[in-house]
Amino acid sequence: MSDNLQPSRRSTSQHQFLLRLACIFLLLAGSVIGHPVAAERGKPLSSKDVSDLLDGSVPSSEIARVVTENGISFHRPEPPMN
Repeated sequence: MSDNLQPSRRSTSQHQFLLRLACIFLLLAGSVIGHPVAAERGKPLSSKDVSDLLDGSVPSSEIARVVTENGISFHRPEPPMN
């Protein structure tokens, strides 16, 4: 009878381990994704920061919010005159 309980306990402990591992992964991923650029700390965005945000999956409304709050540290090129 005790032999029948061992596989169940092993399966449960493996399930708990995988669940804990998944939670740790999600916490780490959330901390990285939650702060994509230095601008979140009040620093103006560099052109690389803006490019990285545009290349990533950051919504344009979030990019606009961060730029409005912190500004940018570069000048836009002037459009060519015809």
